Amino acid sequence: MHKIIIKGQVDFYEIMTYHKLLEKQIGKISRQHLENEEIQELLAKVSNSYAAFERDKKISDHAFTVSEKEYQEVTQRLQMQNAVHHQSVIKLKEAIRSLTPVGSFQLENSDNNLISIISLLQDQIFKTKELETELTQAKEVAEKAVKTRSEFLANMSHEIRTPLNGIIGMTDIAFETELTVEQQRYLTVIKSSSDALLSLINDILDFSKMDSGKLELVATSFSLRDEIPKYLQALALKAFEKNLEFIIRLDQDMPDLVIGDLLRLQQILTNLIGNAIKFTEKGEVVLRIEPRTVDNKIATIYFSVSDTGIGIPQNKQTTIFEDFMQADNSMTRKYGGTGLGLAITKRLVEMMGGSIWIESKEGKGSIFHFTVQLNLHPPKEKYCVASIEKLEGMPVLIVEDNQTASVYIRHMLKHFRMQPACATSGEEALRELMKGLERQKPYPLILLDISLSGEMDGFELAQAIRKNAKLQATKVIVISMSQKPEDRKRFASLGMTEFFSKPFSQSDLLDTILNIVNNRKHLLLKDHSDLNPFKNAVQEIVPQTTALDILLAEDNLVNQEVTSCMLIKRGHRVTIAPNGEEAIKSVSRKIFDVVLMDVQMPILNGYEATQKIRQMEASTGGHLPIIGLTANAMDGDREKCLNAGMDGYISKPVHIKKLLEIIAGINKTDSCQSVIPDIIYEKTGVNYELLLEKFEGNKDQVLKCLELFVNELPALYKAVESGIWKENTNELKDACHDIRGMALAMEMHSAASITLKMEELADKNYFEEMDNLFNSLKNEITNTTDYVRSNV
Repeated sequence: MHKIIIKGQVDFYEIMTYHKLLEKQIGKISRQHLENEEIQELLAKVSNSYAAFERDKKISDHAFTVSEKEYQEVTQRLQMQNAVHHQSVIKLKEAIRSLTPVGSFQLENSDNNLISIISLLQDQIFKTKELETELTQAKEVAEKAVKTRSEFLANMSHEIRTPLNGIIGMTDIAFETELTVEQQRYLTVIKSSSDALLSLINDILDFSKMDSGKLELVATSFSLRDEIPKYLQALALKAFEKNLEFIIRLDQDMPDLVIGDLLRLQQILTNLIGNAIKFTEKGEVVLRIEPRTVDNKIATIYFSVSDTGIGIPQNKQTTIFEDFMQADNSMTRKYGGTGLGLAITKRLVEMMGGSIWIESKEGKGSIFHFTVQLNLHPPKEKYCVASIEKLEGMPVLIVEDNQTASVYIRHMLKHFRMQPACATSGEEALRELMKGLERQKPYPLILLDISLSGEMDGFELAQAIRKNAKLQATKVIVISMSQKPEDRKRFASLGMTEFFSKPFSQSDLLDTILNIVNNRKHLLLKDHSDLNPFKNAVQEIVPQTTALDILLAEDNLVNQEVTSCMLIKRGHRVTIAPNGEEAIKSVSRKIFDVVLMDVQMPILNGYEATQKIRQMEASTGGHLPIIGLTANAMDGDREKCLNAGMDGYISKPVHIKKLLEIIAGINKTDSCQSVIPDIIYEKTGVNYELLLEKFEGNKDQVLKCLELFVNELPALYKAVESGIWKENTNELKDACHDIRGMALAMEMHSAASITLKMEELADKNYFEEMDNLFNSLKNEITNTTDYVRSNV
């Protein structure tokens, strides 16, 4: 026989409290969970013992006996560490998990050795509570660490971006001055190095956002066929500098418009193509894009980036997508890099519903494959573009020595219903041109790559064509990756002005050919007027504005100098306020067209200063456009700026093109504080001169396109009204986007700016001002169309 001894070494009332709590907890366990009869009997005896203990009102030991069978059953079930499959034991432990026992309940066997029964549970309770305490403390420490890391990253971003803004900004300004070749070379190194540092900072921030689950995708509608080639122009320059061929092959069955995060897709392509160029010394880099599956709403798009570079060893191919990993540590020393690019790429691909994988042979090159899922956007009509039926059956000669590029161009021309032929050298091209003359079917058009290998280069072929009197009517489109102004001048001296750069989009090629066929002046894709590619990036066409009075609220002296210098060089007048308090004083003393507000300033930060300015306007009326400047580039910065009452937002380092675009966009909608550049534009909302230039002065064509535009408006207006009434963000944004696209095509920039504002408000679910904006939009378009009709 065995005894259960209850040690009464504690206060009577504490024991009674525990007993009642134990009974209460045990009462919560239904009989179906207490399947073991011996445990039920044991609990009953414990309860009876407590009852006797309560009657005696004494602090003493109480004992009762149990049989050998009871002893074995209970000790076996309560002492076995792997007894989790016994439901009764589990439920008993769960029942008293939250209790802290004040007594020691022990089982005494015949050898007088004390074997703990309920104290086992007591230990478990203590351990559980200790573990819970440790977990709580660990959670608090982890949360504090995450907060500290986020604050550190924000501060680090600000501290690094602030001087970097000075470096990049002053470099851009220097490129606009007269420079020697040597100075250009020095500045090019500074520019490329600072851009590389900025890219590294962005990688670190992206990795941190992903690690904390805070990176979100932003969906917009875009055309893969048009946007990707244009975006990759900068990478094409890098390929050219290494004498590599860079080719983009887009499948003709590609959906016209898709919805997804274009910026993140561009980031993926930049990482993969940038690596391909970096690790390839000779040969080519090819990007292929094609649809895999397309249904009514979603398209799975396949991409591949192939190169003829160094390749990746088989045993390294499974690790290169891991964080901070490269195929070989020696690569870091030779090529640089953090090992974050592919890790970020993999996560972005997976966030976009796709997957990524690799094929590679060491010394032979690599192919990176990936897929993403993109929503389909309803296809849009193309306005004012001549039908490709005019091109049907037209012979065209492609002179290209790279087979991959030649095949792709040929594929595009066939899609235009033309009849392309190919030549891989200047000599072969001349022979084919002569054959065309003999057949009395001369080639009216030639696509000529200037970088031909062999005895005759592209320029020599062009000279031979111009010297042949029978080929004077032949038009030549010059294709190049070099973008050197001297090349352009050489070909222009031969009357060949159709000069544009690889990679080019299908729509650009089609528009160029149609302009030639229709005998229109060709609008060049890019006018690269300098040896240095970075200078061109600074001088790209931006919305023009006349002199504006701009308040720059910025505490950093370098940023003051850089930003004010950029603006003053473009004719604007700049007043500087070193903090938010001074900014408010400046606004109260003088009328400004726009405020550039740094968000981190002493005394009063940009958010607080903006809020106070908006409070002032509530009583005085008017609305002063305010653009936020921040060096953090962290999630939530845009929302903070907009919530504070700012109209726009730009992250440092400030690029002048982007800044002027934002200033122009805001001032077109906020005309109460803006100065509109052109008298015609100010009165009518349309750049009439540019519109006429676009159509080569053909007023009939202008009217035709205007009527097409007007005819499309009722259905789109109805969609806008429906979106506002239902507060349906997507419906409203789609309709506004379509109107904006047509308005821009017709040079109606005021109307386009209003629709852009409506899209931005819809993104924030702000529908209060939509009716007023919509009425303004309709009035703007009505006035504009009336003006165009009357002048045409």
